[in-house]
Amino acid sequence: MKRREAIQYVSSILGLAISSPTLSAMNRFSALSLSPKYQPNLFLTSEQFHLLDELTELIIPETKTPGAKEAKVAAFIDLVLADCYVEKDKKVFTDGLQSLLNRNFLSLSTVNQTEFLKTMESESMAARSTSNDIDFWRMLKELTLLGYFGSEVGIKACFDYQPVPGKLENVKWEKGMKMIAY
Repeated sequence: MKRREAIQYVSSILGLAISSPTLSAMNRFSALSLSPKYQPNLFLTSEQFHLLDELTELIIPETKTPGAKEAKVAAFIDLVLADCYVEKDKKVFTDGLQSLLNRNFLSLSTVNQTEFLKTMESESMAARSTSNDIDFWRMLKELTLLGYFGSEVGIKACFDYQPVPGKLENVKWEKGMKMIAY
């Protein structure tokens, strides 16, 4: 059996957590973000992009580790929307952004913005119990996490990368240690 066939079998058994278009978008984003010609706003307007940048930073703020802005999560989401999402899902996302723009979300204080997002979270959770349709908040959180932890910034900030193959070592877990990513 060839490696490609084995991967297909394993992925069909386990189910793909990330679709192949999303994986190709992640590869494309890596290549584009290194290019000096790279321009964000492939899909979103400048106003929507600015709002998205602020929203992702509220979800993953800069603390001792870099935040979503430093990882360029908004640019990643913009690329994924342009390349991977169907029109129906794109509309859900842009309608959600537009709704926040119409409510002057960016003019609120950070505390009020956070409270507003917590309300969105609880409404989204309540809606999930009655419907399987994906909503703006769920898409935003999933794409933010995927963009952050798929970036070099996010990986280096949160994980201790250990290349494989390597020798097996029992590691004594100590408080404050980063998880290990292989």
